[in-house]
Amino acid sequence: MSKKSELDAKLNALEKQFGLKRGASQKDFETIYTGVYAFDYVIDGIKIVKGGHKIEMYGAESSGKTSICLKIAKRYQELDKVVVWITSESFHKEWAKTLGVDVNRLL
Repeated sequence: MSKKSELDAKLNALEKQFGLKRGASQKDFETIYTGVYAFDYVIDGIKIVKGGHKIEMYGAESSGKTSICLKIAKRYQELDKVVVWITSESFHKEWAKTLGVDVNRLL
């Protein structure tokens, strides 16, 4: 069995077992941008897979993680998507409101 055939067999088994979809076309994704142009440039926008997904951020203290996540939450809300906010740090409602997040719609 060739390497490609082995790989195809393994990928087919994973697709069947876990319901994975390989080779998703660009039509299966929606791209949003945070408005932080350097960030958007580096990650080429956030690809939203139909059905939703999670975004996890980590890094050094005071590096802007919360601000980026709040900007992403704002964009999701503008697209009428549900945003669940989970954090291990304190949440500052006033800062979220300043960045345009509707804190009453956060779960």
